[in-house]
Amino acid sequence: MSETINPFERAPQAKKLLTLVAIYVCTVFAVMQSSGISIVLPMAAMEFDGGVAGEAMSLYSLTSSIGGPISIVLMPLWGYIAARNPHLKRMLVVSSVLIGGASLLIRGFATNIFIIIFTGALWGFVSPGIYVVGFMLIRDMFPANKVGVYMGLVGTMMALGSLISPVLTGFVAAISWRAACHMLWPFFIIAALMVLFGVRITKAEGEEIANKSGSIDITGIILTALFLAPLILGISFGNTYIPFGTPVNFITFAIALVALILLILSIRKKGAASVIPLPALKDRNTVMLALSNFFMNFANMFVFFFLPSYLLYVRMPTDFGLEPAAWSGIIMAAFAVFGLFLGPIFGKMVVKAGNARNVLLLGTACRLVFLLIMIVFLNAETSIWLIIAAALVLGGVYSVMASVYTTGVSIMTPPTMRQQSNAVVQMGQNLGGAPGTAVGGILIAAFGVAQGMPIAFIVALVAVVLMFIPTVLLKRPEGYGEDQK
Repeated sequence: MSETINPFERAPQAKKLLTLVAIYVCTVFAVMQSSGISIVLPMAAMEFDGGVAGEAMSLYSLTSSIGGPISIVLMPLWGYIAARNPHLKRMLVVSSVLIGGASLLIRGFATNIFIIIFTGALWGFVSPGIYVVGFMLIRDMFPANKVGVYMGLVGTMMALGSLISPVLTGFVAAISWRAACHMLWPFFIIAALMVLFGVRITKAEGEEIANKSGSIDITGIILTALFLAPLILGISFGNTYIPFGTPVNFITFAIALVALILLILSIRKKGAASVIPLPALKDRNTVMLALSNFFMNFANMFVFFFLPSYLLYVRMPTDFGLEPAAWSGIIMAAFAVFGLFLGPIFGKMVVKAGNARNVLLLGTACRLVFLLIMIVFLNAETSIWLIIAAALVLGGVYSVMASVYTTGVSIMTPPTMRQQSNAVVQMGQNLGGAPGTAVGGILIAAFGVAQGMPIAFIVALVAVVLMFIPTVLLKRPEGYGEDQK
């Protein structure tokens, strides 16, 4: 968009920089929460179970997966509201970030696993605010020839959070997992205040760029929830409260299937007015980026969410006198080292090529190699240094991939539906992450941590192979570069 029609771009530079830094802060600490939760939750479960694997251990993965359906429902809704009412973008980000802070505050005082699961549901509000609205604010504030660097720095922020959080969380959680929760929520309050005092446009200014097509699809939202919630609960409780093969479990999956069919019919009927806009689903790059994001995050959960559990319950490294939680943090941090500087580089590569395909292919290949190493070599006697080396050398790409998706959406989808396309692509993240966590939890609960992890890595390997398909189908937009400003 040119400066003559974009009120965000016309805003004072100081306000734009304040908002930009605030979004970066939100990103860092959101990733810190996501990176540290895989260490905190097993330790909380161990406390609630009295030191041995029990009910809390079998349910703790639901803390992460239960937020997925909420995020998936809210992402297109937040995207729709933001597109129709651009002046509300600021408050959508602020409210989402404040709810995230409240989630961590409550978690720090939890007395049982069910309170922690509730905080996971609250966390479902965070991704829509940051990933859907916050990232698009960056695109709104800066022209296309600069946005590649700023979006690329999102990857650096993610890498920074991924690097700091596991180590810090590991050492703090070795003392108290509750302290690891309380050390984060104040920063969400600070970030929310920064956004509040950052770029602000009036309703009249927002009308200049508002997309008024369609209406809020309440039916679609309800059907999406009725599809995802039973699906996640049916998988997560398959070994406990609603066992697989029982009538109740069958009914749970049947509800999800019926809701999915009705959702598809609703999308076809309502078109652009659907909760998942049909025009965005007809755009090739939007769909391929969303599918790629789905497979990536489905596979990621088996590594980032459950590998610390393996180290805590099976490997239990005590090299150099460090607690298992501390070693878990060091290993998870190793994934992020190269991401500290690769984010902006990858962002610029995507903008220059007008296509995220090559960068995504590189990341997919690295995932494939890493999983093969884990499947072949990971066991109770594996050297801790081999695990760190594999994470350091091959895992760095994990930390920068999200910035590729945000940059890719901003330059590979039509400007008139960029906000909706971003919502659909970011939906792929939680649509993959939630069932990935649930399936991983089932495998761990069914086979135990030691036997379940190799099976989980094989499932992740299949998802990574499938990720190649939508990635190679990405296409540079016609006429790209001719009118970029």
